[in-house]
Amino acid sequence: RPSSFLVTMEKSGESIVGFAWGEKIHTADLPNRIGQALGKSIDELRDLTAALAQKRITRVLYADEFGILNEARSGIDSVRGLLQPWLEWGWFDLGVTACLFWTTPDSPINRLALYMGFEPVFWTQIEGGKEIVFLLNRDFKPLLKICQNISEQDMEDIAAFLSGQAVK
Repeated sequence: RPSSFLVTMEKSGESIVGFAWGEKIHTADLPNRIGQALGKSIDELRDLTAALAQKRITRVLYADEFGILNEARSGIDSVRGLLQPWLEWGWFDLGVTACLFWTTPDSPINRLALYMGFEPVFWTQIEGGKEIVFLLNRDFKPLLKICQNISEQDMEDIAAFLSGQAVK
């Protein structure tokens, strides 16, 4: 489908070490798309669409899933390797500048996303009582420009500064 994406990431010509997949979607269609995958009814996800509507978001790049092998998770380049192609496709090919995904609140990607301009818009629990949070970036163009133009070391320094860690 022209509004779907799959990004894979290789490390120095080796095997695939990361992936991301999802699609451009109207926010009203999100409960149908993600309800079954998360074991949620459409009614249980209405607050998500309401939160997006309140922020005047009508369509997003929705990432169903991101994955990076543990051994490829050092530094910011692994995240940028998945994020940048996804955002370029959304903005340049589809004209969408908002993106949404979910993660667990204690995940490192949650903290990194908050530093990168994402905001929590909806919390829920899935099977087994595990809490998840949906994170929205209303306008990812500045983030994309940073990904395209700043070195890995500069990005790591920015992330460290924002997290209160000492900068190298």
